[in-house]
Amino acid sequence: MKFPSLKSLPPEVQNDIKKRKVKHEKLLATISNRYENETIGFFGPDSITWKIYREPLVLLGSSRALLLQIAHPAIADGVKNYSDFQNNMARRAHRTFTSMVQIWFGDKNTAINCAKRLQDIHSRIRGTAAWEIEDETIYRPYCAADPDLLFWVLATMIDTSIIVTEKIKGKIPKEEKNQFFEESKITAQLMGIPLEEYPNDLGAFYERYNAILESETLCVDQSGKAISKAIFKIPYPFRKFLQLLAGGLLPPKVSTQFDLRLTKFSKKVFDLIIAISKINYRLTPTFLRHAPAFHQANYRISKAKGAKVSLIERIHHWLGENIDFYFVSNKLNVQKR
Repeated sequence: MKFPSLKSLPPEVQNDIKKRKVKHEKLLATISNRYENETIGFFGPDSITWKIYREPLVLLGSSRALLLQIAHPAIADGVKNYSDFQNNMARRAHRTFTSMVQIWFGDKNTAINCAKRLQDIHSRIRGTAAWEIEDETIYRPYCAADPDLLFWVLATMIDTSIIVTEKIKGKIPKEEKNQFFEESKITAQLMGIPLEEYPNDLGAFYERYNAILESETLCVDQSGKAISKAIFKIPYPFRKFLQLLAGGLLPPKVSTQFDLRLTKFSKKVFDLIIAISKINYRLTPTFLRHAPAFHQANYRISKAKGAKVSLIERIHHWLGENIDFYFVSNKLNVQKR
C-alpha cells in the first residue's frame, strides 16, 4: 500500500511530521558521534547483538513477536490500514526483518539511512484505535512513531530473542543478557525512542514489558485476528508448525486471545519440536548455523582492515551481490574491492 505524500496530508500533520523528523535527526546525530568507526557500525563482532542475531534460530520466534505486536490495537490498526497484509504479509515481514538487520549488521551509514527511512514511514502511519474493555469502547489516536508503540515493537523482539535463544542454545549468562539490553538502547535511539523514555536497565525493562502484558493495553481485536490469519496463510504443514511454535512461545493470555493455546497433545508436539531443534543446532557446523548477514558484515570489515577473507564470507558476499532476495548484503554497503 502506498503511503500518503507529505503534501497531501493536512497542515497540522505535516508540521507534526517535520517536528518529529527534527527530533529524530538530533537523536541520530547524538548517537552517531559516539561511534566513530564507519565500517563496523553501531554494534560489531564483539557485541552480544551480533552473537544473538547471527543465529537464524531466532527466526523460530518470528510469529511470536509479530503476534505480540498486533495484540496492541494501535499497531494492528496501522498494519490493517497501511499495508496489503491480506496478500503480502510475508513480504511485509521480510521488509521489517531486513530493516532490523540493516541496523544491526550494516555499517554506520546504512544503519542511519535505514533509521531515517523507518522514521519517515512510521511518522505517516496514523489513525484512531479502539480498545474493547468490558462493555466500553475506548478510542485513542496514535502515530506509529510514538515512543510507546516503538518500545512495544522493540520489546517484543528483545524478549522473543532471549526466549528462543535460551530454549535452543541454553541459558544466556546474566552479564551477556544485561549487555544485550544495554545494546538495545542503541537500537531504541535509532528507531526514535529517546533514552529518557526507555528503561534504564533489564529489570526496569521487564517491569514495563510485563506491565503491558498484564494490562488491558493488549487486546486482540478483529483487525489483530485478521492479520493473524494472514500470517498463517501458508500450506498446512508449515502453518501448523508456525502455529505450534507461536502457541508454545506466547504468554498464555495472548495465545488464548489468538486461539493458539496448546492442548496437552500439542504441548508434547511443541516440546518435540524444541528438542529436535536443539539437536539440529548442535549437529550443524558453526559456519552453516550463522546468518548470511553476519558473514556479509564480516566480509565488509575484513576488507576494510585488509585482513584475510574466509571462503564462507566470500560465498555469502557473492550470493548477496548476485541474488536480489538473498537477505540484505546488497543493501549493507559492502564495498567492492
